[in-house]
Amino acid sequence: MVYYKILTIGAVYDFVRGPLLLVAILLFMSGTIFQILRFIKLSRMKKKKLRRLSVFKKTDWKNKINSHHIKRRIAMLKVTILGTNTLMAAVCFVFHLFLFVVPVFLIAHNVTLDELIGINIFPFIFADSTSDFFTVIVILCLIFFFLRRFFIKRVRSITSINDFFILFIVATPFLTGFYLSHFSAGYNIIIILHIVSAEFLIAAIPFTKLVHMIYFFINRFFVENEYSFTDSSRKW
Repeated sequence: MVYYKILTIGAVYDFVRGPLLLVAILLFMSGTIFQILRFIKLSRMKKKKLRRLSVFKKTDWKNKINSHHIKRRIAMLKVTILGTNTLMAAVCFVFHLFLFVVPVFLIAHNVTLDELIGINIFPFIFADSTSDFFTVIVILCLIFFFLRRFFIKRVRSITSINDFFILFIVATPFLTGFYLSHFSAGYNIIIILHIVSAEFLIAAIPFTKLVHMIYFFINRFFVENEYSFTDSSRKW
């Protein structure tokens, strides 16, 4: 019976690391392509050159360092979240930074990638203590977002069950990963849960509110608006 259970867990482990991972990647890629095509359909090319009010518009390097241009950028920042809610802006920046940094530079993930496809970024990886510290920061940021939706009235009024679901699917890989690095009880089950939750997160990006990860780059580089980083060629 014990031998049968080990074989069963091993088979599930191989499945989630192989075919299920491939499914998650395919869903992510197909969903991303769908969102890009949707963007092209909903937007249109600019018919003529219009004067832009954006402080991020393209200028030559000499204009970028003059005092007037710098003052315009600072003035623009005052009406963004950085100026209106500095704490939220700081938490969001730290959260999004470590959300990507921790999985990429984790030792265990690089070992797994090396086993699966022969790719790793050794020796540019974090020590276990560093990874733990950054993971805790991500978890604390998620707790901040969770409490914010409860205790800030204007945020609570527009919060739905989907928002808590998004927090849950983002938090699960980090919570299970942190558990695996410190505890051994139930390891076989938790490692499978960790992998499945990460794959579910990847697959869900193009189909949930996490799609803002894709549209951030589209809006900043391809759509004309006051927050564009370049002289964009399309507009809504």
